[in-house]
Amino acid sequence: MSQKTLIELLAEDPGSLGELLATIETLRTELQTGAIADWENPTLDRFLEAMQAWLQSMGPRVGNNLSWQFVEQMIRAAKTYE
Repeated sequence: MSQKTLIELLAEDPGSLGELLATIETLRTELQTGAIADWENPTLDRFLEAMQAWLQSMGPRVGNNLSWQFVEQMIRAAKTYE
């Protein structure tokens, strides 16, 4: 059995705006409470740099049809991407 690609997984479950908003709220709460021990990128500068790098690495594999779930994964990845 072959492993599914991100594109295939996102096509099966595009996520929702509500799930994205919940993720953003969770990350914001982590920052506010200082619960960022597992964050590689705890500053806005580093977070955005990681988001950009993750998007550049993922871009060719995802294409132009982005879903809410992809945006959620992008935000989650920026927290720890090196």
